[in-house]
Amino acid sequence: MEVEFFISASFAGMLGGICCLGALAGVLVPLWLMNCFRPTSSRCLFFCGISSILLFIVYIPAVIFLTCKNQPIFGLFDSEGIPISDESIIENDCNSKCDCQTDIFYPVCDISTNMTYITPCNAGCSSFTNGTFQNCQCIESGDLFEDRCEIDCDTLWPFVTCFVFVFAFLYTPLPLAPSAVMRSVPQRLKSFQMSLQLLLVRIFGSIPGPILMGMFIDRSCVLWQVDQDGNRGSCFVYDNRKMVEAFCYFRKFSSLFRVEILSLALSMKFIGMICYFAGFEILRRRENKTGKKDNQVEPHDIDDDNKENLQNEDNITPNEADTELENACNMSLASTSL
Repeated sequence: MEVEFFISASFAGMLGGICCLGALAGVLVPLWLMNCFRPTSSRCLFFCGISSILLFIVYIPAVIFLTCKNQPIFGLFDSEGIPISDESIIENDCNSKCDCQTDIFYPVCDISTNMTYITPCNAGCSSFTNGTFQNCQCIESGDLFEDRCEIDCDTLWPFVTCFVFVFAFLYTPLPLAPSAVMRSVPQRLKSFQMSLQLLLVRIFGSIPGPILMGMFIDRSCVLWQVDQDGNRGSCFVYDNRKMVEAFCYFRKFSSLFRVEILSLALSMKFIGMICYFAGFEILRRRENKTGKKDNQVEPHDIDDDNKENLQNEDNITPNEADTELENACNMSLASTSL
């Protein structure tokens, strides 16, 4: 939001906190529904798939239609916000003798044309008086004011409202999916299932995710900080349209055709949605076939070692051990219902 709507980092952080309220609702509401209605494992996965569909419905239009166009910046974007392919326009006849630094971003605004300049040096300014840069050779009016020019974009709050729902739908599977998986595996495999799940999340999500998303965001940068030794630093200006493409869809161009595909994040979410519905169908068929409820614990789900321990304790017979296991299962079922 800081980049798309040209707002300060502190204000963008506050708006991010407002969006997180949706994440809180996305976790608490499913927990309340699970406590009240006791949905089966298949229904839990079905609701996860539905939340993914709703996420697509809200997220994609919000990112495409509610974000701002590029701000006009001299040498980077024209008056319509369209990128300028010729980078040599940043340094031309009016500022060629100024030897402007490339490791500083100090934007100034020409109010008469609503054009922002990277630095007063790039505008050819030679004096500064009372917050105004004067005698600027690259502009007709000759005077520039500090900071960026204002941009006509009033979609910030509709965007934040949409993202409150996006976060809610994004976090809805957080309590539902683990509950469905835990109730669908035998007791002796639950610890292995949790370890495997965490391993897969780290391998395919937590580790490569930030690296790949950072790479795609860097591709949308149009002005890098470059020191005197030619080393590249942070990004000064991003292309908003490329940023939208990075978070929504990618474009691949060739001489004969153009192909648009979902971005990495949405592609992974789409695969997750397919897995949710596939898991729903598998569990639904198993529930219809066996007639077993999710919270019903069978004796064979308990580790065989526990049964042997019951037999060895007090020298009870196998039949008595089975009875003890049945009682333990019934107690487990009663505690779950409470």
